[in-house]
Amino acid sequence: MRFSKGIWDWLFGKKIILNLGDKGQHKVSKKWFDSMVNEKQIQPLVKVNILDSMGGASLEESKDMDELYDKLEMAQNNLVRTELWTIDRDIPSEKVDKFRDKETGELYAIVGYENGKPKALLVSKEIWQKTKNQMERAE
Repeated sequence: MRFSKGIWDWLFGKKIILNLGDKGQHKVSKKWFDSMVNEKQIQPLVKVNILDSMGGASLEESKDMDELYDKLEMAQNNLVRTELWTIDRDIPSEKVDKFRDKETGELYAIVGYENGKPKALLVSKEIWQKTKNQMERAE
């Protein structure tokens, strides 16, 4: 009953599964979870699949053409990465609600570069997958 807000919540309240990473999963009541978030006891995370043609490398830091070439070559091997973003710190909850994939619960982002600086754009899983396939064919 530790993970509920009382006997009625424990017996009849809506349950959700918390993914605790390498510590497994735990079933808790939604009411308990919401109260922990409101009290800032826990921070909800969202998994973000990022498609980045530069592999996270910044062009601004490149001092010469050889260094730039090395970064571009390494970027081809790091086309996709996964990050955990904290909801309401790294990303507004409204965007999570709007772009979260219904099946996986994950977000999908494509990184573009403007004046050498990365900018992430949230997209649907279908658009992300099509773009990934096109980028892999271009290699």
